[in-house]
Amino acid sequence: KTMDKKWMSADRLSKEYENGVLEFVKFAVEHVKDLSRMKCPCLGCCYMGRVDADGLKSHLLMRGIDRSYTCWIFHGEKINENVEQREKSNTTYASYDKDTETYDCDRVEEIVEALDEDLHDCPEMF
Repeated sequence: KTMDKKWMSADRLSKEYENGVLEFVKFAVEHVKDLSRMKCPCLGCCYMGRVDADGLKSHLLMRGIDRSYTCWIFHGEKINENVEQREKSNTTYASYDKDTETYDCDRVEEIVEALDEDLHDCPEMF
């Protein structure tokens, strides 16, 4: 069963968004391996930051979530759990929403995963 993710595109000041963040954090806590080092999908960290549950909650409430993160692979959701939803939706491209001043990182999780692997093998890269 996939979770309802409509909250991700709601206004960050809305109760819908706040409740969605709380459900996301609860989901993540139940599924990730290291509760003190969860990847943060907020628009500030863009998966590079590592946070605990409180940090995850506050980052998402203050900064917003990457709206293209529709399959929560870094937080315990399996890729095939979300296939049906992806097939029904149109392709999502990166966009800048002038009204809420948010940027949807496009395919960031794939880039970060590749970088993360490279950094373990070759830390002097940076």
